[in-house]
Amino acid sequence: MAAWRQQRLGIVAVALAFMAMTLGVGLLSRRHLAQQARVQEALDRSQQALDQALGAMADGFVLWGPDDRPVRWNDRYVQLYPWLRDGLAAGQTFTELAWVSARAVLPGADDDTRARWVDKRLEMHQRADRTFEQDLGNGRVVHAIERPT
Repeated sequence: MAAWRQQRLGIVAVALAFMAMTLGVGLLSRRHLAQQARVQEALDRSQQALDQALGAMADGFVLWGPDDRPVRWNDRYVQLYPWLRDGLAAGQTFTELAWVSARAVLPGADDDTRARWVDKRLEMHQRADRTFEQDLGNGRVVHAIERPT
């Protein structure tokens, strides 16, 4: 019977240790989740502030990510380039959007003319840190500034 009691005490001790570990992990998880919620709230507030700032800008603005896909843009940019709305939302690359622009800006042009336009636009985009005028093809010309971030 003494051996059985010894085993029982060992089992109870292991069970209590397991329960304590489970409780500790639960408390740490709860603390981590609460911290994550605070970080997410701060991120949401920052994104709202950025969206408000972009919305208040009179100029069109788009921020390109390192993969050359749009990260953020404002309504004014979409007003200037309405043909890009769906592509921006879909996260198309700059090259894909340049082809969409070529079709919009040069509606009657052949593929070779559009390809030259896209090549020139890609070159300007890759060099960045410059200003240029861009003909929107609808009688409007915009003064564009590209800066690397």
